[in-house]
Amino acid sequence: MAGYDSGTTSAWFGIQAYPTPRAEVFANLAWNGSDATITEFAYDGGEYAAQLVGLDYALQSATMASYSNLEFTRVGVNGGMNFRVSDPLVVNVTLDYSKYDDKQPYLFNVTGRYLQVFGGVTWLF
Repeated sequence: MAGYDSGTTSAWFGIQAYPTPRAEVFANLAWNGSDATITEFAYDGGEYAAQLVGLDYALQSATMASYSNLEFTRVGVNGGMNFRVSDPLVVNVTLDYSKYDDKQPYLFNVTGRYLQVFGGVTWLF
């Protein structure tokens, strides 16, 4: 049998301001941390006389439980502006940046950075 323990911690802060009647500016800061692991894993691949087809990877290892460990953090910052050009027309731009730190990469290493810029036009009915 096996169990699974996990935890998530998050913190967020945002600010929004209207420097003019037609302009809105905003910014957000977020921090997320997650960890998870298999517990009480009772499997011994050595109990089998022959290797099972398709199960020759982690299942045949005494360290399979450690493969499941997850521990990563994410820090994200975004900011932007909405500008009302006319009564129904709004132009907007947003910048989004995140930094990921994977302390125990396994199948997917999520360490890295992410940067995205959005631009758009909104028509209000």
